Amino acid sequence: MSGVEQIALVVTVSWLCLLTFIVVLLVRQLGLITVRLSLGSVAAGAPAGGLEIGTALPDDVAAAFPDEDALVYLLVLSATCGHCRAIVTGLNEDEFSELEGALVVVLPGDGPVVDHLAAFVPSWVRLIRGAEAVRIAEGLRADVTPIVFGVERGIVNGRALPASASDVVLLMKAHENSDAAEMARSIREVIDGVSG
Repeated sequence: MSGVEQIALVVTVSWLCLLTFIVVLLVRQLGLITVRLSLGSVAAGAPAGGLEIGTALPDDVAAAFPDEDALVYLLVLSATCGHCRAIVTGLNEDEFSELEGALVVVLPGDGPVVDHLAAFVPSWVRLIRGAEAVRIAEGLRADVTPIVFGVERGIVNGRALPASASDVVLLMKAHENSDAAEMARSIREVIDGVSG
């Protein structure tokens, strides 16, 4: 093999190594992007858990909310969740008092950590704690916290993974401005009429 052939062989092998390295980096980047997008969709409010929209509340959960005609927002929190603490703190601002009567905080568990978070829940918010809260959270299949469910007449008509108290209000305003909410009410009336 001559000197020119050896140089050509070294250049070719070096070029192939460089291309292989670039392909490996591209595959790695695609993997990272895929992971970030899947995590980003959860953070952006695409719930990963909980009852689907249009699902009726389980009977034991519905029993905790006897006023079936009223629209209620069930906010399931965890005492060990950073976003949950931020939401409770945010709810103490005056701008969120418009949720009064419509917001129920479900705080499963007992102990000093739960007591500490519960102490910051505003007085205008209905707070459910302890065993009843555990039962409700399990019935809602709330594997992820914080998660908020819009419920009207025993049917889940909205859900989100809020990062702040403002996100809870956004779900409420989206419901108010949604034709889908009116359609859900109409469908429910038809179902009630057929079954009743």
